[in-house]
Amino acid sequence: MLETKHMEVYLPIPFEGYEKVKSSREEAEGRWKLLKKYMGDIKGKTLLDLCCANGFFSFRFLQDGGKQAIGVEKKPDVLKFNRGIADEQGMNFLCYEDIQSIRGVFDFGFYLDTHYIEGTEDYLEFMAEHCRMCFISPSGNPKRVEERNKRIAEDLPKLFGKVRKIGTWFAGRDIYQCV
Repeated sequence: MLETKHMEVYLPIPFEGYEKVKSSREEAEGRWKLLKKYMGDIKGKTLLDLCCANGFFSFRFLQDGGKQAIGVEKKPDVLKFNRGIADEQGMNFLCYEDIQSIRGVFDFGFYLDTHYIEGTEDYLEFMAEHCRMCFISPSGNPKRVEERNKRIAEDLPKLFGKVRKIGTWFAGRDIYQCV
């Protein structure tokens, strides 16, 4: 059994404790539907999911036909959990604690719920170099979301050829598609 008592886990895959965070899972599923609408056919495609937390979007990507998902998560207990679920379910999801281990070009990149703090620019640059299409959204204190939305909207065009806002979700956080 995988340890989850210190984490809010809302995966699309049933596991022990699955029902305790149903509302978070439903909200994430709504965001997944929005992202998938803009990704198109994902069959046989690859995903880089930076700051993937419990891997909801990576696992969802694989469930819907994606070929491989690579995640980055710095929290050791969450990293261990993601690896355990992927192994238990036989899913092609690899999870690392930093971007230095990652090579190649990905069809899609997710950087959702980013706190957009110092060092974030490195992740955005990495995505611009290694992903054909990215989806980026800020997170953090709702009182500062407007400031983060503005900063991201100004910074993304410096790295990507085309940037467009595709929606707004929880607490006024904008989601951007970058190509």
